[in-house]
Amino acid sequence: MRYLPVNPKLIEALKTQLQLKGWLLKGQDAGQAHLVGWGYVLKWQKAIDNESTSSLWLHYKEVQGKAEAQLEMTPEAYTEISEMVNRLEEQ
Repeated sequence: MRYLPVNPKLIEALKTQLQLKGWLLKGQDAGQAHLVGWGYVLKWQKAIDNESTSSLWLHYKEVQGKAEAQLEMTPEAYTEISEMVNRLEEQ
């Protein structure tokens, strides 16, 4: 697995870009994080070829008004996702 921290302010734009690039939302889970916060995990997948898929998870949490986000992905997804995040950061 590869990991990439992401600015929480970019999450909505990232979700839109993932959809436009053919990533399919496959699962989501949300709940309380610690005693005074909340968080969620979203999972996307994208076909690489007829036999395999890339996977991507977004881990988001907000505790006492401070948000954190991290992407976890299969190695095949890293280049595409890191370039996507870099483009969003430059906007």
